[in-house]
Order: sequence, then structure tokens, then C-alpha cells
Amino acid sequence: MLRMTFTWMMVATLCLATAGCGDDTESDDEGSGRGDPDAGPDSGSAEDALEVAGDWTGEFGDESIADDDWNGAEIVAFDNDDNVAITRNADDADFDPGKFNKNVWTEPTDDGFHYCTVDFGLDSAAEAEATNKTADDEDLEEGCGGFPWTQLMPQ
Repeated sequence: MLRMTFTWMMVATLCLATAGCGDDTESDDEGSGRGDPDAGPDSGSAEDALEVAGDWTGEFGDESIADDDWNGAEIVAFDNDDNVAITRNADDADFDPGKFNKNVWTEPTDDGFHYCTVDFGLDSAAEAEATNKTADDEDLEEGCGGFPWTQLMPQ
């Protein structure tokens, strides 16, 4: 066990010393995340962090958001400047397995933020990015396709 841990530490050290392992892609996009150049909106560099990442509480329960996961859906691309994330549902999801979605959010504050899934169940990240469906962040009560935006507050 100790030998395996030492080996992994050496691999990690070598990767850091050579500016990364396995991902040769580069991007000049500011304010976006995830390194997949085919994923969708401005896939950006790995050092960018999703501004709404964290553990949240909402009226439908707790939600967890990370740079690569939006409450169980894989984040394939995001852009903090445009407040948009493209997600892909798990292959075993109850609804729209393996399909893509587009989430938008309001600027986060100390009190949290609101988000809206403007389109869902799409066949590709490109289709999710290009959707013409929008949300009105000036109307948090009905501006999400006739429904309220989801409010998330810090845990």
C-alpha cells in the first residue's frame, strides 16, 4: 500500500513539474471552465472555477455543485461571464439519461443565487449551447419558462 501511494505521489509530482498530464488543450477564454474543446461554450482552462460551486439548500432540498458536476449531472462546459453551464445527465438518470441541458444563473451573492434550466433533454452539448430558449432574470417568479427560478442558499 505504501509503495503504491509513493508511486502515485511521484506520478503527481512529475505531472505538476511538467505543467500537467494528459491534457494538451489550451484556451485563451477568460471566465470559463472545463478543458473539453468540443464541449460547448468557451470550455476554458482547468484553473478557472465555477463561481456557483458549493453546497446549497433550496426549497427542493440540498444541492451540490462542483466544477464538473451539477447535482449529479456532469458539467461539460461552463462560462462564468455569461452565467451558463451545459450539463449531461448520467446514463442511468431517471429522466433524459445521457441527454444535455442548459442551466443559467443569476450573479451569486452572500445570500446565494437563482438558476433556471432553460432547455433540457437535448442530444448534444452543441445543441444545448445553441438553444434559442432563454430565461428572464428580472422575473424570478415566472421567468423560467413560465415557472419560478430555483433559489439556492448557502448551507
